[in-house]
Amino acid sequence: MLDVLLIIAAVIVFLGIVLLLWPLRVRFQMWPGRGQIDIRYVLIHVHLNFLTGDSAVRFAGLKIASGIEEKKPKEEAPKEPKEEKEKGPSIRERLQKVGPAEREKGRILWEHRPLLRRVLIHMAKLVGRLIRAWRLDHAKLALVMGLDNPASTGIAAGCIYAALPSLQMSLPRWRIAFVPEFTRAHVAVDADIALRLIPLEPLYQIIRTLGTLPWRGLWKLKAALQQS
Repeated sequence: MLDVLLIIAAVIVFLGIVLLLWPLRVRFQMWPGRGQIDIRYVLIHVHLNFLTGDSAVRFAGLKIASGIEEKKPKEEAPKEPKEEKEKGPSIRERLQKVGPAEREKGRILWEHRPLLRRVLIHMAKLVGRLIRAWRLDHAKLALVMGLDNPASTGIAAGCIYAALPSLQMSLPRWRIAFVPEFTRAHVAVDADIALRLIPLEPLYQIIRTLGTLPWRGLWKLKAALQQS
């Protein structure tokens, strides 16, 4: 019996390690009249077209769910005569209505502002680390732009072509292209961006942030707010 439990525990640990190290892939594609997002993780594939509203979920290549958002025509409601809205109390009047309990809580929060500032700094760093945890596999961006006046289009195209080399150097993994449209006013974007995330990294960053938060001060602040 003990051997069976050890085998089950080993399998669970192995699957957990695989899930934490398996990359989560997100691909965003957009071109005129269509835009879609594909999310892939292990055997799960989620497809969403955010312009048409259709979606599909597949597991090991088999479709297990799908949906199409039906756009219903808007029914025009009968117009009613506009009524004058009553003006609410001003900020000064609202502050005057604040009771002593709320003022005491505000005083406590003000006294603990260094603690709250530390917490906000830790949370801001966590957000930055979570954003940096994403890795860029590839990115392609093509822009077609035309203004009403061909001369204005030429001027805009010259400025963009002059900025493209420095932009390409700052974004080496991006392939950026620009095509001017001199015959009409037109703007079109063709984008293909693929991102990758190892789930272990954001989990580590969250645990790291939780371990550095000033929990003793937060508990004291909670107790003071409860007693006020």
